[in-house]
Amino acid sequence: MIAEMNLMADLNDILLEVLTKIQRNYKTPMRNGEIDSCKLLYDWYFYCKRHIPAFPRKVLFSKELDCPIEFEDNVEKIKQMFINGQDVNGLLSDSIKQINGKDMLLSYWDIYHLHLGEIKDIHITQERRRELEKKLLFIKLYKDIVFFISIGNHREWTDKSLLERLSKEFPESIDAYEFHGVESIEPKIDDNDLSSFWKANINTFVEVNGKKYSGLGRMSNGDDGESMIIAIKKIKSIKNCEKSLKIKYGNALLNQVFWFKLRKRITSDNTYFEVFDVKTDKVFYRILA
Repeated sequence: MIAEMNLMADLNDILLEVLTKIQRNYKTPMRNGEIDSCKLLYDWYFYCKRHIPAFPRKVLFSKELDCPIEFEDNVEKIKQMFINGQDVNGLLSDSIKQINGKDMLLSYWDIYHLHLGEIKDIHITQERRRELEKKLLFIKLYKDIVFFISIGNHREWTDKSLLERLSKEFPESIDAYEFHGVESIEPKIDDNDLSSFWKANINTFVEVNGKKYSGLGRMSNGDDGESMIIAIKKIKSIKNCEKSLKIKYGNALLNQVFWFKLRKRITSDNTYFEVFDVKTDKVFYRILA
């Protein structure tokens, strides 16, 4: 039996094993009667993107952050969790447990929102408690820094004030989104316009503090733009590896001198896809996952 090289089939096997462990009822994406490798990889990338890696970070606060007195201890606890490199994913929405979950604010501006936890003050009114239970902490991650932007409600996910604060107080975190050479945006886009555009999966420019910004946003079907672009690039890289190996080692492959496979390798720094020879365990290509 000839051991044929099929790196895309290897990739499918790797990803299906990972994704079905995360979600047992995960449905394999199909396209034209075949497994959609790009969608598999996208699902894994966006699932990972919606989780916050745990390592020590410096915490900065917006000068305009207004914390309700009932949540001061909670915010301090979250601050210490980030400083100590603890896992904060339990404070994210339950949708992070679902592979096909969505997060518009994360897709457009890479802004996370954390639930602030239990309100311990037993003396507040029920009305006040209901009001506070809607509050979220909006944060921005950049390198080894987490910036606490604002405390607000879910409805504020299209509030340009979040971007305004970042532009004014933590500009380096959104420099990659700034567009140069765009003199003006007409008509002017307000929060209601932005909400309508985002719900329709339309990416657009936003002007704040005299600067124009546009994130990668979402694809027309609602998929996260950044995760899909990365998935497409990685699929292309893996296919190019297979093509190069067939050109360079064609006869050796026919004679079974080599048996190339793809595997996922996790190191202390990163996760990689490795193309290796099964017989010798020699790695021929390493692709950052």
